[in-house]
Amino acid sequence: SFMMWEYLGKKYDLDYSIFLPFDFHIDRDLTFNRHLNKYCPIHARYIVTRTGLSISPVMGSSRKEACSLYHRVLTPWEYIVYDRNAPTFLRILVPKGRKFKINPFYYSDMGKKEEALATYKMLFKRLAAEANHPIILCSHADICGLHESLSDDIYFYDTRKLLPLPGLYLAPKSHPSALGNEMRAQELYSFLTAQKPGELKVITLASMPGITKVGFESSPPLNQYDHIFVGIQGHTAADFVSHEDGAHEWMFEKDLDFKKDAIASLLWVSNREGLQFIPVSFPLENGETVFAKVELDNDILRIPIGQIEAGSSIIGRLRLTCSEWITALGHHTWRLKCKENSLSSLSIEGAGGLQAVKIEVGENAKLLMKGEGMEGIQKLKNTVKNVFNVKLRLTISLRPVISSVANLRAKAGSLTLGENKINDIGTIDLLVQTKNGQPRSFPIIPYHIVAVSAPQSHPVYSYPVR
Repeated sequence: SFMMWEYLGKKYDLDYSIFLPFDFHIDRDLTFNRHLNKYCPIHARYIVTRTGLSISPVMGSSRKEACSLYHRVLTPWEYIVYDRNAPTFLRILVPKGRKFKINPFYYSDMGKKEEALATYKMLFKRLAAEANHPIILCSHADICGLHESLSDDIYFYDTRKLLPLPGLYLAPKSHPSALGNEMRAQELYSFLTAQKPGELKVITLASMPGITKVGFESSPPLNQYDHIFVGIQGHTAADFVSHEDGAHEWMFEKDLDFKKDAIASLLWVSNREGLQFIPVSFPLENGETVFAKVELDNDILRIPIGQIEAGSSIIGRLRLTCSEWITALGHHTWRLKCKENSLSSLSIEGAGGLQAVKIEVGENAKLLMKGEGMEGIQKLKNTVKNVFNVKLRLTISLRPVISSVANLRAKAGSLTLGENKINDIGTIDLLVQTKNGQPRSFPIIPYHIVAVSAPQSHPVYSYPVR
């Protein structure tokens, strides 16, 4: 963004310069190649010197040559000393799947965060001195906090509190969706016109009422439908997406394949990430108990950890009751707990030879999830032999038996509050349709639209647009 302003934007003598460094991209800003598993692209980067900032440019006369120079065994010296990543001649010495965590030739002994903050601070100083009314929209505490050490000629607008439902307000690569861009436009309008207090309308989740057998709706399994998405009042709001293997934790680009993975239904939990969905291979029944099955050398424990609340056979809520330690007695005492409103992992503690951990549903023990890395646990067990009943505390990662945990992300063409007339109160729905059939709607969770106060700038903005 800064380079775009420096080499293009400032030539236009802009009245206002707005920058949106919502978060740190440390792995990008401190290297020439953001993704080491990809050959291209190669990009320039800023380096911190004693006198300020200096730009280290890309070498080569073409993009192809730039990539070739960066990845060759004897890479140019500038890449060796100015890249946080270890150079190629060191990386090739490490087995596949592992990497050098540091570059021993790196020019600076600053930590990643320290160097990134120093870079941002110097860039902002230049903006304060050279740009007209520079405005920084920030959603990271450290970036927003830089205003305390800078002059009053640059304005920081803290947007951290305005991401009410990530699944609707973010696109697959965590850029704003249509709804997110609409909210950002409202923020900017409120800020630039100095409305006090500015108010923004946002969609938030409402409390979930209990579900009874009355009104329970049966449906063909999800893998028999051709179009499956999340909507509000019939408008497309988001799609089901998951992580590609090796992708950053904030990237959701892999569409859930209901047919290929034979997904019959979905169970959802609500947590800090918004709504998360566990693919299920069987139809849901309201009120069934969810168990953690702990298989030991000489015992099997089935520990209730939650319950299914479903208004239909294809979508339901997994209400977890294991956020605190649950004790189970067998030949040995074991305890377990899960993260708040998440089944990504279980913490488990006990002795007696742990063989496997599974998540099952109902008395018929329908398999929902299973623990990963159990081979490593077996190796650990064999090492200590458990001769002395050594008590172990482990964190077991859990994966669905089919497919992978899905999140919501809004793609192009999704709803906005301005263009789509959305009621202030309603439900976020699962919308399904066959090729030649009519769409069907199944409620997931209630929502309501609320007005929230727009954040204030630091310092208070004093040049409103008239």
